[in-house]
Amino acid sequence: MEQIQSYFDGVGGFCKGSTTMQYRVSSIKDINNVIIPHFDKYPLLTQKYADFNMFKQVVELMLNKEHLTPEGIQKIINLKASINRGLPDKLKAAFPDTKPVQRPVVELRSIPDPNWIAGFTSAEGCFHVNTSKSATNKLGFRAQLRFTITQHSSPCGGGPKRD
Repeated sequence: MEQIQSYFDGVGGFCKGSTTMQYRVSSIKDINNVIIPHFDKYPLLTQKYADFNMFKQVVELMLNKEHLTPEGIQKIINLKASINRGLPDKLKAAFPDTKPVQRPVVELRSIPDPNWIAGFTSAEGCFHVNTSKSATNKLGFRAQLRFTITQHSSPCGGGPKRD
């Protein structure tokens, strides 16, 4: 995590859970000047690309101070309703006029670079060596190998909704 922070010019900080460590960048200046340029230069290839583009729209609204008006905050809520897990019940109740924006479908037609597979494997892959008893093997045991990549079906790793 510290290397990721270093890669992003030292911006952001860490939040430690009981079993997790999270790198976070919350400053709109750092998001606009460091994080967004990185993902503009190295685009995401999955549905996360749609989330990123809507996130950029929220950044633009905030940079233009539109989040300080009722109309602007409603625009942000409309975008938030289409990003990741959508709106929690409290926000749905607080903003009953919310109209989620059309979420573009991002289709990955081909893997453009072998580094993408390496990155995906670093995040979601495993190399397994399994041993088990075997009645058909002379030694009484057998070894099995497996390479796996797991992708969760819910955005942002699933889990409970948060406000």
